[in-house]
This record gives sequence, structure tokens and C-alpha cells, in this order.
Amino acid sequence: MSKRICIVFCFTILGGIVFAPLFDNQQVFAQRGILESVKKQCENKYDSYKKLGKESFVEKNPHLAYLSNCFVLYEDPTWKFNGKEKIDRFYDKYYQVKSQENSLIKNHDNHRLDFKNLSLIKIGYQEYALKIRICTGDEFISEPKFFVITDKEYYLAKSTRPIKENSCNFVMSYSHLEDPGKISLVSFDGNYMPSKYLKVKSVY
Repeated sequence: MSKRICIVFCFTILGGIVFAPLFDNQQVFAQRGILESVKKQCENKYDSYKKLGKESFVEKNPHLAYLSNCFVLYEDPTWKFNGKEKIDRFYDKYYQVKSQENSLIKNHDNHRLDFKNLSLIKIGYQEYALKIRICTGDEFISEPKFFVITDKEYYLAKSTRPIKENSCNFVMSYSHLEDPGKISLVSFDGNYMPSKYLKVKSVY
């Protein structure tokens, strides 16, 4: 009985050694079957794919006939192009931090600031100046802080100008964003200590 088990085990290992390269070759052949011009288009769309996720990416680009070719590349861990590693690192860190921070924010009372009259001034490609009126109730806030979440970045805004009781300040923050309709401002709870990975920006 033990001899049979040994034989089965050996064949299993040998099968893995023999057939594993075949699967790698299938991926290589799939890449080779895609035109270089299509590969370039898929490279240009990769940032959007990472940001949106597969389902939303398909919904946003239903007219692209070459999407199936892109997914062959996107889902192949051996596929590379100049700049891919940078995109992967950015979104891996972005989603990790965002999921950690959002779960913590929801567990705190963040009602110290009231946001009024958000206005945007475009100052460059995907770059905006945010003019925000922040107000407080019956408490003095020596160092107002709040979270800014856009479709391009996520950070803690920090002002050195205190806000007196029952008063307001205007502050200006500079943000990267693509869709002006996807900006969220979330109050900061003074008892909450943000992750070391969270970007902090001074606002004026």
C-alpha cells in the first residue's frame, strides 16, 4: 500500500514538473498573438484598469474591441512594460491605505467641523485648488484637520490657523483629481491616530 502511495506521489510531482512549463508557454503564446499596436493601447489603459477594477473598467469602455486582448495581458503575471511596476506599487499602496483608513474613520465620531462652500479652481492637468470654508460649533480648534478623498489621492489636510468657537475659516488645499464630482471631505477626530502611510498636506 505504501509503495502505491509513493508511486502516485512521484507521478504527481513529475506531472507538475512536466506540465507547468506548458501553462507558462500558453501565456507566452497568448501574448505573442496580440499585435504590438494593441499591446500599446492596453498599456495606455492599464492605469484606468487598476483604478476602476475589471467590472467598472468594462462598463466604462464597452466600445473597445480589443478589451479581451488587454485582459489576457492584465491577468498574466509575466507581462511587463515600462512604468507598470510604478502603477502597481501606487495602487497596491493606495487601496491598502484607503481600506485601512476608511474602516477606522467609520468607527469614530467625526463631527467637529462643518464644511461649507467648496469651490474648485483648475490649475493644471488633473490638479485643482480647493477653496473650503470650515466652521466649528461651541469649541475652539487650535489645529483644524480633515480628510480629503478624491479619485486620484487620499490625504489628511492640516491647517495651522485656529478656529474660534462658533466661527469659520477659509482654507485652500491643492489636490490631484480627475472627476470633480468625486471629492469627499471627512472631519478628523482628535483621538484618531492615522496610519504612518497616510499623506499629510498643509492647507492655507
